[in-house]
Amino acid sequence: NEEEISKYALRKFDLLFNRTNSREIVGKTAIYESDKQAIYAGYLVRFRIILSNPYFINYVLNSPMHREWCNAMKTDALGQSNINAEKLKNFVLALPPLAEQQEIVDIVSAGLDTILKIEKQIQDRKTLSERLISGIIRKNLEG
Repeated sequence: NEEEISKYALRKFDLLFNRTNSREIVGKTAIYESDKQAIYAGYLVRFRIILSNPYFINYVLNSPMHREWCNAMKTDALGQSNINAEKLKNFVLALPPLAEQQEIVDIVSAGLDTILKIEKQIQDRKTLSERLISGIIRKNLEG
């Protein structure tokens, strides 16, 4: 119904925290970056970020520090892990000024872009190497 749709509606830059999933995935967070109308699933917790950079919060919530916190807070049952919203409210997050948040986001984003480029180069070289090996084997088999 319309009331539920508006209650669970997503807005651009909402953060979605995965509160129930496998041990490896529980606690992961993502930013909703679309303008399309959508609602979120019950295994997620939505955050509306006010007076902070959502990308900064997302990086913090996907950091090794937060992963450790999630591992300490989660409860496991039947192959699923859970971090309830009450526990999540207790996570302490240091917030630098907005300008510093943006600077951190810029640095981390640039680093991640570099990592993606390097990973693509590695994959391209691996593919090239496999082709070369295949060609050498074919050439040797054909004589």
